[in-house]
Amino acid sequence: MKIGVLRPFFPEEDSFVKIYPVLQDFKETVYQRGAPLELLPKKADCVTSIYYIFLEAFGIKIPITYIGDLPRSLVRDKWKFHIVDERGVQLGDMIFVKKIGEKRLISHVALVLDQQSVFHCKKERGAIIEGLFDFFKVYEQSILEEELNYIDVRNVALRILHGGIYLNSKL
Repeated sequence: MKIGVLRPFFPEEDSFVKIYPVLQDFKETVYQRGAPLELLPKKADCVTSIYYIFLEAFGIKIPITYIGDLPRSLVRDKWKFHIVDERGVQLGDMIFVKKIGEKRLISHVALVLDQQSVFHCKKERGAIIEGLFDFFKVYEQSILEEELNYIDVRNVALRILHGGIYLNSKL
């Protein structure tokens, strides 16, 4: 299985181990779409939970934006896109997905913990750690490098400005 990931750059090779202690803060997290930052980590959604992890572990503020616009924002912040197999995922990689059969290109994000598991926050169960295999029973990925210019369905003004669903598209 090929997986598209966005990978942050950190100079210290072992810096991602700082993520694990922060995950403990999510033991009783309740899902809330668009959770206000001041309620983190008690209430979170997929984007705000990962925002909290990067802020607490590294002091890095990832953009709080529509989920479909987040990959484009991260690439601007020097994150790198890679297509890897499941053995090539690394701690700290972000995987952007949608539920199987859903029309939107991107509707959810998960944080890779290791080659077998991801952290994500979902409506039904709050913040969870789930096996990568089980994760891809519910979600699928359509994002390839060219989709990094995708404009979230809710970002109507930007879609109108660019004449389609991608930056500078004529679709």
